[in-house]
Amino acid sequence: MSLFDKVEKKIEGAVNGVFARAFKGDVQPVEIAARLQRELDSEAKLLSREKRLVPNDFTIGLSTHDYERLYPYSRTLNAEITAELREHAAERNYVFNGPVSITYELDASLPTGRFTVASAAVAGVVPSTRVTE
Repeated sequence: MSLFDKVEKKIEGAVNGVFARAFKGDVQPVEIAARLQRELDSEAKLLSREKRLVPNDFTIGLSTHDYERLYPYSRTLNAEITAELREHAAERNYVFNGPVSITYELDASLPTGRFTVASAAVAGVVPSTRVTE
């Protein structure tokens, strides 16, 4: 991650924190999707002239209130977000190293309306379908 990316993330966190405290809003699914798209953009690693490797494993840290509100819908939410991430990746010639995985974790230290994102490029394993005689 470049210095510019680090500065941008700190500014983004500060701005989001101010708005979250000022408006006391809940985390919205569209905010998570947009943040994950930015995560792809900022973490893309050059593979070749045309392709860049991006993270495929995401952990979203949520406040108690937001976790309790969003977690019951996580399967549906993940299906929607994953489709958006795949479309975003296709538009920018990004490649995933395996299936996209999004998990939600409770982070009681976060105030309502704030969330964190951790990501990694994790190799996926495709099960063999070879038949032995």
